[in-house]
Amino acid sequence: RMLAYSSISHAGFMMIGIESIGHTGDVDGLPATVMYLMIYSVLVIGTFTVVSLVTRTGDASSEIGSFRGLGKERPALALAMTVFLLAQAGMPLTSGFIAKFGVIKAAATNNSYAVALVAMVASVIAALLYLRIMISMWLSDAEAGDEKREAIAIPVSAGFVVVVSAGFTLLVGVWPSWLIDASQAALQLAK
Repeated sequence: RMLAYSSISHAGFMMIGIESIGHTGDVDGLPATVMYLMIYSVLVIGTFTVVSLVTRTGDASSEIGSFRGLGKERPALALAMTVFLLAQAGMPLTSGFIAKFGVIKAAATNNSYAVALVAMVASVIAALLYLRIMISMWLSDAEAGDEKREAIAIPVSAGFVVVVSAGFTLLVGVWPSWLIDASQAALQLAK
């Protein structure tokens, strides 16, 4: 459920970029929105792949408790999920920071300071929610009956998706210029 609320928040961030497009002379809004959409798509794919791997233990539970102790039992999955959550929170050195910075910068450039401020506050609130999941993964013990999680074999395709998504998330966070250039080039082709 928390990831569904997160999706609503991310849709709001895209709306910030779209709002910026409506201003006369705006040059940042559309590229920032396109880049946010590309980055968020990869984050969702990676996040939900990890969620589906962790919660497929025979029941339909997908609560935070499903992630308790994941760092001790499946550290690679916990690390990937941590990368995705940090990116969704907009932490520096992740693609999420680049995406959120782009749309907030577009709003501020167009003098929509109140919108930019609300976006920053929303990011802090979301970061606290993501922190709760990370603490549960790394610092809590697994719930009783979670022994099945250790036995889950990760399909090659799912592992590939998680690795590529996490790699993309970190690569864009450290070296964003190639994606910024690609999004601007795509927009030029679309004109």
